[in-house]
Amino acid sequence: MRLHFVRLTAVDSRARRFAFFSAAILAALVVNFGVPVVAYDVTGSIGQNFFNGFTINEGSSGTAALQLNVSPANSSGFAGTTTHRINGGNPLTFSASGSTAGSATPTTGGDNGNGTADWSASFQYNLPGVYNISYGGTVSWLHSANGSWNPVTSNYSGTGFQGVGGNVNVTVNNVAPTITSANLNGINGDQSVGQGGSVSLNMTATDAGSQNTNFTINGVGAGSASGTPGSTRTSGNSSFSAVGVAPGVYAQTFQADDGITTASNGPVTRFVTVTNVGPTITSANINGVNGNFTVNEGVAVTLNMTATDPGNDIINFTINGGVAGSSPVQAGNSTRTSSDVGVGGFLPGLYTQTFQATDQYGAVDGPITRVLTVLNVGPTITGITPSQVIDPTQPFNFFMTATDPGVALGDTLTYNWDWDDDGQFDDYTGSSGTIPANYFPNAVGTHKVSGQVTDSNGDSATGSFVLTIVPEPSTVLMAGLGAAGLGLVAARRKVRRRKEQPPNGS
Repeated sequence: MRLHFVRLTAVDSRARRFAFFSAAILAALVVNFGVPVVAYDVTGSIGQNFFNGFTINEGSSGTAALQLNVSPANSSGFAGTTTHRINGGNPLTFSASGSTAGSATPTTGGDNGNGTADWSASFQYNLPGVYNISYGGTVSWLHSANGSWNPVTSNYSGTGFQGVGGNVNVTVNNVAPTITSANLNGINGDQSVGQGGSVSLNMTATDAGSQNTNFTINGVGAGSASGTPGSTRTSGNSSFSAVGVAPGVYAQTFQADDGITTASNGPVTRFVTVTNVGPTITSANINGVNGNFTVNEGVAVTLNMTATDPGNDIINFTINGGVAGSSPVQAGNSTRTSSDVGVGGFLPGLYTQTFQATDQYGAVDGPITRVLTVLNVGPTITGITPSQVIDPTQPFNFFMTATDPGVALGDTLTYNWDWDDDGQFDDYTGSSGTIPANYFPNAVGTHKVSGQVTDSNGDSATGSFVLTIVPEPSTVLMAGLGAAGLGLVAARRKVRRRKEQPPNGS
């Protein structure tokens, strides 16, 4: 008859006393009855030596380490000293909420040979905070009897099982973002721009974690970007306008944050150098016309001009070399207008008008020129001798008056006369004069006298009057009397001569 006894003993003192008692009974059975007995003295329990957390920076990995023990490591009984060994191959699960993996089956180094075994697992965290890692599962351990006491067989062994679990906290520190570029027109450095221009601004940054990176440029939000840990994030675009600003150096500031901490190297400052840009003449006007202009001799005109400047600079205007006013500081690219400048009193010809604009920093636009064409205006007769009946035996006075807009400017008028009506003004020169007595042959009848006034440019005006000569009354009478009348006339002349002779022949 063969008896088999299997006894699993709890780990308290009563269990130990029962185990020793059971061993004595088994020994007696073997001695007295020769019955082979297989004894499984599985004692002990699982304990935790340590479960270590860690402190890391976001975007990094840390290792959670666990060591369990079986206690006691050794146990004595009727079968002699036994050894407990943890079965390190037992699967456990590590849970790590907030990590990238979430959970993992830890690696194990197996039993250490002293009743202990180690497990470990690594976890990565991309956001800062305090997280919990827990473990759980069932761990077995092996009971090995001392082989030096072996009345029946060489070994008495058994396996124990126990559920285990625990948790630990890990701390993930925030890592500030790092600004990797602060760009002006795509260049990670300082830039220059002329007045009226603009500069595009943007930036990049990296962050060890996965939280959003917030960008500010010149104190104004420039977008937010997310990314994988360590990746480069890019801001939105902003700009700096050089319209309406004075020449100088202007600082541009770039900053990034992750909602917790600002950039480790921020703010980054870049400098935009604004250079002066001179004014631009937009119109050069004669009587409101932006171009060349034509007027008649003696007519006055008004000159003015406009200009713009991309800065808020003062603009000084010059027309024909003279000051034509200044514009005060105004918004960039606004149109500024000069004072009006009156010119006039030109003789016929072509006259160049010059326009120039200069800003307060000495930058000049111009001169721009316009051509004023002055046309000659011929004289106008304002008075002339009226037509009349004259005595051809007497001298006759005549005149002509005229005006010309160029006279006040130095133009001269020449008066020439045609007395004999031959179409040639070559009988007399002067604005007034006298026709000698008995000038007109065959005097009885009408005689046209014409005058012509001519200016320095050859333009002229012509006027005329008519002189009428009638027969003397005595001449008409004698023609009616015939020969008798002639005799009477002769007799009268003879009498007249006698009366005019002095007496006594003196």
